[in-house]
Amino acid sequence: MARIECRLRVWLHFHMDASLQAAVDPEDLLQELWSEIACHLDRFEYRGPGSLQRWMAGILRNKLLHAARKNRRRPIPFSALATDGELAPPQQAIRHALVQSQSGVSRPARLQEMEQQIRACLQKLPEGERQVLLCRLFEGLTGVETAERLAIDPSTVSVRMKRAIAACARHLEALAP
Repeated sequence: MARIECRLRVWLHFHMDASLQAAVDPEDLLQELWSEIACHLDRFEYRGPGSLQRWMAGILRNKLLHAARKNRRRPIPFSALATDGELAPPQQAIRHALVQSQSGVSRPARLQEMEQQIRACLQKLPEGERQVLLCRLFEGLTGVETAERLAIDPSTVSVRMKRAIAACARHLEALAP
């Protein structure tokens, strides 16, 4: 669950615009998410690996859209709310590089440092690669679903995903002692 929450925090960081961040605390949104999950866990249907994270990301996306409407801020385009699920074997390189760069610190400090490193890494990616990575890793979309959401070819999703993973792994490996 801590890993999912970390991913959802990163997701929020990239999908809350400055005006909304000034009006809504991301911690409040996450607290509302956990409350919603506690009340409606019986509605969750397991649909394979990553389904819990996709379900949680959907609830969080709806909470973020509701917060934008409630605060009468500029609406967040739905197409900008892309993210994803469980780590597949190719993404293990990113996790390995993160773990290697995090020796000798407490777990909460390590998780916070990981979030910061992931944000920095994602910000360095070209926009197209970042969108694909967010869709696939943080929201749990399949390659076909990602292609439909971003209006690109499924083979482009695959190429961008490989490039993004390689770039993130290189960036994070450089941080390892």
